[in-house]
Amino acid sequence: MRPVPVAGGFPFVGSGLHVAGLVPVVLVGVPLITLAMTVVEVPPAALLGLLARLDVPGLFGQSAILALGATICAMVFGVPLAWFVARTDLPGRRVVRLVAPLALAVPPYVLALAYVVLLAPGGVIHRGVATVLGMSTFQIGWPGFIFGTTGAAFVLGVAGVPTVFILVHSALSRTNPSIEDAARSLGLSPLATFRRVTFPLLRAPLLAGALLVFLYACVDFGVVSLLRARTVTTALYTYLLTGYAPPATAMLALALVAVLWGLLVVQRRIQRSGAGSTRGGDGSRVGDAVLADTRGRAGSTPVSLGQWRWPA
Repeated sequence: MRPVPVAGGFPFVGSGLHVAGLVPVVLVGVPLITLAMTVVEVPPAALLGLLARLDVPGLFGQSAILALGATICAMVFGVPLAWFVARTDLPGRRVVRLVAPLALAVPPYVLALAYVVLLAPGGVIHRGVATVLGMSTFQIGWPGFIFGTTGAAFVLGVAGVPTVFILVHSALSRTNPSIEDAARSLGLSPLATFRRVTFPLLRAPLLAGALLVFLYACVDFGVVSLLRARTVTTALYTYLLTGYAPPATAMLALALVAVLWGLLVVQRRIQRSGAGSTRGGDGSRVGDAVLADTRGRAGSTPVSLGQWRWPA
């Protein structure tokens, strides 16, 4: 009996696709099941005692602080850059739009290496300062926050800037800029325009970008290990190398996966919520007036930076 042909003339394409779809499930599920089996083999009381020795709250606290710092850094740099490129006459806007996606291809640990070469004690800047002052590097004190949580948060924040920029710039590009012009023509200051008109439009991409940076900072290992920051990932690596308490280490890994999975679900829901509304937080009158005033407008000219065009 001949097989019944399906779309495209290949009878087993559907089955092949199903099998291919199961491959990632197996690759992810088998390690998780192995970790879970390692955990359940140990009595709960003994497992809790091992976890207490690992300082789990401290590890997750350090990871959360680092991820929060990286997120704030990425937002501080990424959001203004997206607004300048999308809404002003900033020179080189096209170059920034082209370079931003390419920057995602640069591994964060490469940025960490450059950061160490430039800013670490004995690095390029330290030696340059010593040369200018006519002193040796041993005679010049150098800040200790270059390494540790502060340094790692800064590097991961810089690595997350392209992600925030792309999401926010995309949202701004889909929004008619004449909406903001109309708000200003109604007497709103630039700050009030951003707060009551622009920010509601950017709420979803801002939250999505922040969660993406936060997630990546939580799971990063290259940057935090190079800059000697104490996080869950570096602790897991140390415990695996030393063979210390495999059940507790497995439990710590599963806890990290559970936290990240929850954050990923939140990020997905935010992404599906849409681009937001043009209504302000204080009611619908501002939004209605702005939309009424923008009818019939074809577009808007970029905001002029004036004498700050090149310094910006």
